[in-house]
Amino acid sequence: MNKIKIGQSVVGVGQPVFFIAEIGVNHNGNLDLAHRMIDEAALAGAQAVKFQSFCADRIVTRKSPKAQYQLENTSVAQSQYEMLKELEVPEFWYPELLEHCARIGVEFISTPYDIEDIRLLSRIGVCAYKVPSAWAIDLEYLSFMARCGKPVLLATGMCTIAEVERAVKTVREHTNDLILLQCTTDYPTDAHECNVRVVKTLADTFSCLSGLSDHSQSHLPAVMAVALGACVIERHFTLDKAMPGPDHSSSDNPAELASLIRSLQEAQTMLGSAEKRPVPSEMSNQHAMRRSIVAARKIPAGTVLTREDLVLKRPAAGIEPQFIDQVVGRAALEDIDEDQHLSFEQVGLDAAIGLKLQELSADSLPALTEIFDTITANGDDKLFVAREFDRDTAKKLCLGSGRDYYAIAMCGTQPAGYVMLRGWDEGYSVPTAGIYILPDWRGKRLAPEMLKMLTIEARQRGAGRIMAKVYASNQPSLSSFARAGYVKEREEDGIVYLYAELS
Repeated sequence: MNKIKIGQSVVGVGQPVFFIAEIGVNHNGNLDLAHRMIDEAALAGAQAVKFQSFCADRIVTRKSPKAQYQLENTSVAQSQYEMLKELEVPEFWYPELLEHCARIGVEFISTPYDIEDIRLLSRIGVCAYKVPSAWAIDLEYLSFMARCGKPVLLATGMCTIAEVERAVKTVREHTNDLILLQCTTDYPTDAHECNVRVVKTLADTFSCLSGLSDHSQSHLPAVMAVALGACVIERHFTLDKAMPGPDHSSSDNPAELASLIRSLQEAQTMLGSAEKRPVPSEMSNQHAMRRSIVAARKIPAGTVLTREDLVLKRPAAGIEPQFIDQVVGRAALEDIDEDQHLSFEQVGLDAAIGLKLQELSADSLPALTEIFDTITANGDDKLFVAREFDRDTAKKLCLGSGRDYYAIAMCGTQPAGYVMLRGWDEGYSVPTAGIYILPDWRGKRLAPEMLKMLTIEARQRGAGRIMAKVYASNQPSLSSFARAGYVKEREEDGIVYLYAELS
């Protein structure tokens, strides 16, 4: 599952990191403080706040000792029961807290500590449940929670992989809306025990979304978790680390929380795409930074070129260096001046060998506008089933950031045409291919190569099939698509529907 809806938020692959500010018990039993913490968490950029729902009488014996971290931050004389009794969230708080969160656009989540708490949260309408690490082995609890029909965020602190597997199996008997959180149950967590790599292990092992519930004193684990694919990050939150209570000292204050959320947003932006291709800023640098083939001396027409006749120099205004072996041994078809860039035509090479696709960017606007003007001036827009060749469309495509693919076909440094794979941005799973070749470049066998390159782009973007729509009267285009492996599916109203399988 790639995405899960938590309240009004979509969580998962391709979505912003879902950040949960864990208020937990840091409200100190004070409703006004709880409201202030919700506001501060929202201002810091959190998408959700999380409380803890429990009744001390039902979860701990009266003489239960405190955990070591609790002893370090609260009175030694006070029992765990006495401490927790003061930190319960009374039932009458919930309507206020939920209304507050809804009003400012923050999701309200809570951790129930037994089945009665799950019933309470189900009744008041929480958008998701968080399973505390210590409860991950309670299969009866997990089964009851999963049957309530809300997403389950399951912390896995103290668990073995076998215990996680049992928990996952139990939850999935009732719902697939599950997110596993790597967690180390120690406060604060030492750096050598964070084991952030488990974020990816959980996602890969159980084919689910994963995240990190982080108790460390550093923001690095959360940033690294995002780099490993975490879609949820949770951190404890306080207004003041010096406040009394078991969790305040190991929690982020508002400034720290805001700083972390900004870092996570930057990290997610910097991760970018897994596709290796030039980014728009690089496209504008290619011409000046790359080299091309240049005449080392004056070359008379008819000269059979040797390697000594050729050098590589900036800018990339001629034949690319990769073709130098094909240039050597060719006869110059015209006089070539010293320090002049060579073109395919000057040495009688097929321009198609230098064909490449240059994805649209802001720098592509002048070239694309010229191509669109040519299409319209020549009446070639009538050859396309979808006719969008005005200057506003050119600007929109060059500045766009959707999944659809648009590129200028370049032969050397010269635009030779235009290609597209469209439909993903409109919700279609199968993209539609289209190509246009400028008049001066027709008859040079570019169409099959352009379609072959589009096939590679479609496959890289996860498509298993491509389709095309061509007027039945446009025989040259039909022939080009056929040579590229497209087959006819049907013909309706003078339009031939073609497709190519990519598997």
